Amino acid sequence: MPLTLRLRRIGRRKKPVFSIVATDSRNARDSGRYVEDLGRYYPLRQPTEVALEEDRVMHWLEEGAQPSDTVRSILSKRGYMLAMHLKRQGKSEEEIQEAVEEHREERAGEEEMGITAAERRRRALEEERRRSAKPRRSAPARPSKRRNARRKRRRPPKKPRQRLMRKM
Repeated sequence: MPLTLRLRRIGRRKKPVFSIVATDSRNARDSGRYVEDLGRYYPLRQPTEVALEEDRVMHWLEEGAQPSDTVRSILSKRGYMLAMHLKRQGKSEEEIQEAVEEHREERAGEEEMGITAAERRRRALEEERRRSAKPRRSAPARPSKRRNARRKRRRPPKKPRQRLMRKM
């Protein structure tokens, strides 16, 4: 049975909350059929919040479960994929723990610098105001009326439609 670690939507409308589950890759996303629930992902909270059972995630990764792209990204940011990589290389537990802690410290600074939706909106409004405050260039010169008149003359005249009459 090919296992996958992936997201399962459990939030309500416009308030997504995802459950990170270990499931058979052939099951539908929200079918309810999964092997184990490993944690939660709250994408709308600022910064995004992830609650995982670390030992169970590592267990399923060791068993060969393949994470989906989004789950792989979440696990990479928290250092689980790094730990798996180092474990496969045969590093000791102390070396793995040191590398993961160093990785998490580096990533902690990046998460704090994350821009909230309100900040993004404020910057976009400022940019729009700045653009509208710039003086506008004059419109390109329009072709003279004489030139337009010549263009009209060059077109072939339209032929009137002829009605077909049926003979009785």
